[in-house]
Amino acid sequence: MGTNKFGVKINILLLVFSILLSLLMAEVFFRFYMNRMSDSIQDIGASAWYNSKLKHSPDIMYINAPSNSEYFLSKTLEDDYLLNKDKYIILVLGDSFTHGVGLLNGSNRYSRQLQKKLGDDFFVVNLGWGGANIDDYLTISNLFFEKYHANLTIIGYFPNDIDPDVSIRLPNNEIEILKYPAKKSALFYFIKRSLENKLQLYLNRYIISFKDETTLKKHESYIKKLSSFIKSKNSAVMIISIPFLYQLNDFTNYPMAHQIAFLENVSINNNIYFLDLYPYFKNFKPKKVWANKFDHHPNRLGHEIIANATYDYLISEVIS
Repeated sequence: MGTNKFGVKINILLLVFSILLSLLMAEVFFRFYMNRMSDSIQDIGASAWYNSKLKHSPDIMYINAPSNSEYFLSKTLEDDYLLNKDKYIILVLGDSFTHGVGLLNGSNRYSRQLQKKLGDDFFVVNLGWGGANIDDYLTISNLFFEKYHANLTIIGYFPNDIDPDVSIRLPNNEIEILKYPAKKSALFYFIKRSLENKLQLYLNRYIISFKDETTLKKHESYIKKLSSFIKSKNSAVMIISIPFLYQLNDFTNYPMAHQIAFLENVSINNNIYFLDLYPYFKNFKPKKVWANKFDHHPNRLGHEIIANATYDYLISEVIS
């Protein structure tokens, strides 16, 4: 009897050991897997790594965010502006897509590629910042136009720039119970993001937002306020509408067509140049333009598509 009990205990210990060893091996594998993903910044403790890896070229990135989260312009912009003030100046506003999250090399940003295509008679200033929205773009442009001028201001618009009205009941875009372990573990991060992508939690949040009339009216007023301010500084305004890349399986039945129609209508009513980038992305599988499986910011190809389409539109409709 005693021998049997001892044997059961040994078997239980072996089972526990096997489970722990399997979890450890899975953790090692997924950490290696995450780090091997090309052209991408992971968000498992990524802040310090991101800041050290992303190459900030002074002619394309001038915004910094101090600890109090207020935006300010760096000395580098002042110096570069003085060298380029007689050129055709293009100010680019935007969020993480414009900022370049998902890229390891800042020279692959669409603003930098646009600069190369336009040539030395132009000066492109990228003031994109991750997490910014229309209200933030107004703050940033206020700071810029206090000291500088731009012939054209491009707003790199992504659908999460909308600020849903507080009255809307929105689904969570994350699986809350997995948030903490996902911050500590690559395995749990993989599980969490895989489930969220499968359930399309983030996508559904913005499909709902763009169908709410109160939200849309408020959002339109913000866009109008921003464009009016920029125009008061003698700068033309252009919106480039970047398609919703997150959690899409394909572009065939694009679920955000109503968002594009809304934004185009707002642009027409406010004399804003408007470029819909969806037609330029629709022939690609979303995963081909993602940074990786879990980071759905655009990769180098995605930024190249944006730059090429923007360049063609500028030459034919704006700068001709």
